This record gives sequence, C-alpha cells and structure tokens, in this order.
Amino acid sequence: MNDAPPPAAGWYPDPHGSGLRYWDGSAWTDQTEPGEQPADPGYGQPTGQQGYGQPGYGQQFPAYGGYNDPSTASPGNTLSIIGIVCGVLALLVCPPLFGIAGIVLGAIGLSRKESLGWWAIGASVAGLVLGLVLSVLVIGAMDGFQP
Repeated sequence: MNDAPPPAAGWYPDPHGSGLRYWDGSAWTDQTEPGEQPADPGYGQPTGQQGYGQPGYGQQFPAYGGYNDPSTASPGNTLSIIGIVCGVLALLVCPPLFGIAGIVLGAIGLSRKESLGWWAIGASVAGLVLGLVLSVLVIGAMDGFQP
C-alpha cells in the first residue's frame, strides 16, 4: 500500500492519451491541453521558464507514466483476511457465529474485488461444517461419559 500523499494539483502527462491532463489534487479532471510532453518526464521544467499555461516554478513531472489514478488502485485484503480468521475460529469456537461471519466477510471482500474473497468463503464454510461435525462428536462422546 502506498501511504505517500497524492501529487499537487497541476498539469501532468495524460495517462489516458496524449498531451496533458489536469490533476486537481485528488482525481484527473476532464481538462486536457495539447502539447508535447517533456523529453524526460522524470525532470520538471527548468525554473524561470513558462509552459503549458503554468508559471515557471520548476514543477516536477511524475516519472514514467504519471501517478496512478486512485480509483484504479488495487484493494487490500483486510475483510477477506478477517473472514479467513473467522473460518479458523469456527472450527474451534462457536461454528455458527464465526462460520457465518466469515462467509459474510468473504462475500463483502469479493464485492470489493479483494483477491482473497473466495479463500475466506471457502475457509469459513469448511470451518463451519467441520466445527459442527466436531461439536456433534464431542457432545456425543460426552453423553456416554460416566465420571
């Protein structure tokens, strides 16, 4: 995960086409401007030169391909991992509660396009079924137990 702050608002090489596109500090806008991209986008314009309608403050252009659009960033797997932990807990402690919770968390993870969503659902279903079977066996063994 990248914890770096987003780049400052300004004109950057258009990641979706040619020319320049305006970044408002949080998302790409529809404003575009034709123009040549610098020969080496890793370095900004020299201080004192004006270009692309911006004052010459030595604005740095992002290196290789510009900044990633935050809306296309790959999601984490937080909910799916919690769902997998619930599936393991369902094997040992209260299968209905933890098994169902893990299945729900896995399904939410899938809806958020988390890569471990199916693993969370599978682990939770297995934990739920095996936990219930184990519970029945333990209770059945205790039924015939005479102290």
